[in-house]
Amino acid sequence: MSRTNQVLDSSYEAIPQRIEWKTVLRILGFLRHNSKSKKTHISMTCNLGYKRCVQYLNWLEIMNLIRKDIGKDGSHLISVNECGIELVLKFSK
Repeated sequence: MSRTNQVLDSSYEAIPQRIEWKTVLRILGFLRHNSKSKKTHISMTCNLGYKRCVQYLNWLEIMNLIRKDIGKDGSHLISVNECGIELVLKFSK
């Protein structure tokens, strides 16, 4: 019997099923002080698994709270935009 490689549906894995607001604020707070960070650095610093971090970053991009830019080496550089900064400032008080 030959095995075939299964391809996961990327749309199912794109965003988390349940949003933890503490995690959202932790990511946005980190990005507020460390703009233009890579996904791996964000996941390690915010104490998230890489897959979960990417899901949150995709959700944050859909909600227009972060911006993804392409670096010189082709990697994604994540930075928080004005809406994300306002959200962090509002809930950090």
